[in-house]
Amino acid sequence: MPRVPLVLLADVAELDLARADQVLHLLGGGLGDALFDVREVLAICRHFGSLGPNPKPTRALGNSRYARIPPVETLSFDLLQFLYHLALAILVGGSLVLGTAVAPALFASSRSRADAGALFGSILGRFDGLAVFSVIVLVITSVLKAVGFEVTGAPDARLALRWAALTALAVSTLYSSAWANPVARQIRAATTGFDELPQSSPARVEFARLHQRSRRAMSVAVVTGLVALFLS
Repeated sequence: MPRVPLVLLADVAELDLARADQVLHLLGGGLGDALFDVREVLAICRHFGSLGPNPKPTRALGNSRYARIPPVETLSFDLLQFLYHLALAILVGGSLVLGTAVAPALFASSRSRADAGALFGSILGRFDGLAVFSVIVLVITSVLKAVGFEVTGAPDARLALRWAALTALAVSTLYSSAWANPVARQIRAATTGFDELPQSSPARVEFARLHQRSRRAMSVAVVTGLVALFLS
C-alpha cells in the first residue's frame, strides 16, 4: 500500500483550515453584521416611528455599527438623560408628595394650625431651593439634548409640545419656589404675632394671596411636568 507523504497531509490540513476560516468569516462577520444592523434598524423604527430626530440607542447589539460608538459618547448620552429625568422626577414627585401627603399629615397631627404652618413652611423652604436647582438642571439638559441629537431639522409636534410643557413647568416652579413662597415666609417671619392676627389684617391677607397663588402654580407645575415626562 503506497504511503502518503507527511508534507502532503500537512498541506491538506492547512487548506481545510483556511477554507473553514473563510466560511466562518463570511457567516459570522459580514452576514452577521448585516443581520444585526437590520435587527437594530427594525427595533428603532418600531419604537420611535422614524430615524430622524430621535436619540440614538444606548445599547448595541453584536458587532453592528452602534457597537463601535465611543464609550465616552454613550456615557455622556446616558448621563444627560439621567439628569434630565431626575430633575423632572424631583419637580413633579416633590410637589405631589408635599401637596398630597406632607401638608395633610402635618395639619392633621399638629397641636395647632400655627405650629403646622411653621413646620410646613420650613419644609417648603428646603424644597424651594431644590426645585430652583432642578429647574436649572432641566433647562441645561433640555438645551443640550436639543442641540446634541433631538433637533436635526424642523421639530415635530411632539417635541414642540414637550418644550411648551417644560416652559410652563419652569415658569410656574420659579414663580412658586423663587418668589411666592419666599415672600410669604418673609411676611410671616417679619410680622410679630402673625398667627394671632385677624384674617382681615393686611399681613394675613397678603400671605393668603401668595399662598393661594403658590398652590396654583405648583398644580400647574405638576400637570405640565407629567405631560413633559410622558412626551420624553
